[in-house]
Amino acid sequence: MASPGRDAAPTFAGPYRPLSLRIANALGGALAPNLPRLDVRSLLRASEVPDARLDSAGDSEFIDRLDALLADANGAARLTHIGRWIVRARLGNVIANRLRARQWMREHPATLGIDVDRPLFIVGQPRTGTTLLYGLLAQDPQARAPRLWEVNAPVPPPLPDGGHDDPRRMRCVRDLARVHKYLPGLAIAHDVHADEPDECYPLLETSLLSPTFFLYLDIPSYWTRLKAASGREVRATYDFFRQQIQILLARSEGRRWVSKSPAHLCFLDGLVAAFPDACIVMTHREPLESIPSLCSLAAIIRSASSDHVDPRHVGDVTLDWFVEAAARAERARAAIAPDRFLDLTYARLVADPIGAVRDIYARFDFPFTRLFERRMNDWLAANAQHRRGVHRYTLDQFGLDRDRVIAATDAYRRRYLS
Repeated sequence: MASPGRDAAPTFAGPYRPLSLRIANALGGALAPNLPRLDVRSLLRASEVPDARLDSAGDSEFIDRLDALLADANGAARLTHIGRWIVRARLGNVIANRLRARQWMREHPATLGIDVDRPLFIVGQPRTGTTLLYGLLAQDPQARAPRLWEVNAPVPPPLPDGGHDDPRRMRCVRDLARVHKYLPGLAIAHDVHADEPDECYPLLETSLLSPTFFLYLDIPSYWTRLKAASGREVRATYDFFRQQIQILLARSEGRRWVSKSPAHLCFLDGLVAAFPDACIVMTHREPLESIPSLCSLAAIIRSASSDHVDPRHVGDVTLDWFVEAAARAERARAAIAPDRFLDLTYARLVADPIGAVRDIYARFDFPFTRLFERRMNDWLAANAQHRRGVHRYTLDQFGLDRDRVIAATDAYRRRYLS
C-alpha cells in the first residue's frame, strides 16, 4: 500500500507561524536572546515544587541524562524563543512529577503494596495502530487506562472516573487548546484530548529515560546517552514507573492496568523485570507506511519549538529510531517467555478490530463481556478514521528511499509481516 497523500499536499509543509507567534519569537529573540534559561537550576524553579532539590539516590544519573538533553536543547535543537519556554515548561513538569511521586511514596508507603496484577501493555512501533487498539481496550469496564491529564500530573491519585473540576485537568485542557491553535496539523496526525486514554511514557520521562523526547526536539547527545544506559538505570526507571502506576491505581484497586507506549520497545527487559506477569501486545505495520507517518508527526511537533525542521534529517533520525528500537526489542524478547506476548498486525486490527481484541483476551485469558463489546462498537462509531482529515505523507518528503527503508527493516519485515 502506498503512503497516503502521494498525489496531495502533505500534512506537514513546514512550521506553521501565525502572526502572533512570529512577533513573540522576534521580540523575544531580540530583547532576551538567552531567556528563558535552560539549566538545572531554572528547571527546578519551573517545577514550582517548594524547596525543589535533586539530591536523592539515583539523582546523579538523572542529572547526567538531563545534562545531555539540555545540551541538545541549548544547541542542536535550534529552539526559538517560544520553543525555549515550551521545553522549560515540559522539563519543569518532568522534575515536578518526579519530586511529587517520591514525596507521595515517603508519606504513603502503603502505596507500594498495591497490586498491579497482570497489566496489559501495548508496545508496538509508533504509527502501527497502537492508538486504535488502546482506545478499544480502554472500553473494558475492568480496565484502568490513564487519561492524558492523569499521566501528565499523576500525584495525588486522581479519581479514575471523575476529576472533571480537578485543576490538573483544567490546566491540560488549556494547554491543549494552545497546542491545537499553533499546531493545526497535529489533530490530523494524532488527535489527543485531556479526558481520553493516553500513553504512559510521561511516567518514564520522570526518570528521563525515554526516547519520546525525539518527537519534540533534535536530541543527538541525549539519544547517545539513552542508548548507553546501564542495566541498573533501566531497572531503577521501571521500578519508579511501577510506583507511579501504583499511585494511579490507588483509588481504583481491582481494575487491570492497561497502557501503551512505543518507548517500551527500547527497554522490554526492564518492563518485564518490573512486571513479571505483564501481558504484552506488540503491533506491527509495514515500515514503508509507519516510518513516514512517524516522520510527519515528529516534524509537526518539532515545529512548535524550532523554525529549523529539516524533513530529510527527520527522516534519517526516524529510521534510526525504528531500527534501534526493533533490534533492542528482539534482543529482549529472546530472553522473555513467549507466552508473555501476542503479535498483532495493523492489517488484522483494521480489518476486524473487535476480533483482534477477542484474540488478545483469549490469549491472556481475560473475561470478554457483552458490555465491553458494546462499548467498543460505540467507541468505533464515534471515532471514525480520518474524522479530523487525512494524514498525508510520503517517503520522498523526508528524503527516504524505498529500497533503503526495505533494506534497513528487512529482518523485522521478514519476522512479523511475511
